[in-house]
Amino acid sequence: MSTSVLISGENSMGVETACCRLVRTSHKIARLPAVPTQDWCDQAATAIAELLAEGVGIVRICEVSPSAGSTHTWIGGVGTPPSFGSDARSLVDLRCRLDATASREWDFGIAPVSLKGQSRQSTANETGPLEPGWRALGIDSLVIGAIAMSPDGPHLLAAVGSPTASPTQATVESMGAILPLLAEVARNAIGCARRRESDWVTVREQEVLDLLVMGYSVREIASQLSRSPHTVHDHVKSLHRKLHASSRGQLVAMALGRRTDERAEPGLRV
Repeated sequence: MSTSVLISGENSMGVETACCRLVRTSHKIARLPAVPTQDWCDQAATAIAELLAEGVGIVRICEVSPSAGSTHTWIGGVGTPPSFGSDARSLVDLRCRLDATASREWDFGIAPVSLKGQSRQSTANETGPLEPGWRALGIDSLVIGAIAMSPDGPHLLAAVGSPTASPTQATVESMGAILPLLAEVARNAIGCARRRESDWVTVREQEVLDLLVMGYSVREIASQLSRSPHTVHDHVKSLHRKLHASSRGQLVAMALGRRTDERAEPGLRV
């Protein structure tokens, strides 16, 4: 098989496991919502965490200074699969360190423009201010990748490590393989322009959208959420505006990860 040639030094069992993880991760990324929610990066990070057993993933969308290799994070998230078994407090600590370094230099000592859509393995002593957070989780080696979301737009950073499974060349290649898909899905959901706070879908709007996906009517959603139908109707109108959706069907499609080219028309009634 050509895969075993590309992934040198691994036995067939390791290759098979890496391939299965890549397929599972790609499937989860493809199903991410095409909706700009505040926890979108958490969901994306949870998807890429599947690249390693008991993986910890991070995803950040960053503004980049090519000359200095520094970044300013627009939005970021941390995620783990349900099987993650390490100390939850350490995971919270890692998230806090990510937030604290959001406006500082590139967290991994590597300018994202130097990766150019590729991935590489990074040991913990290269991770600068994040090293204590990763070490608290028992992680001393990461696979990282960065890709530009548009020629002049932000970069997407992804990283994954595990306290129980060391990354291999197959993990590095898997990260490189999913970067274009992850960037495309991020463009669909968040776009390449910095969003105002009013443009993000709120928690309540997300609840309404989730119930629309399940087929509930406005009155049924109002009953489920203990809100008036008028309030729910306002949430639906807000979703149409924020997502540029022209129909309930399009809202549902976007929640399921499918972005269409339709745009709402002036005076749209919902």
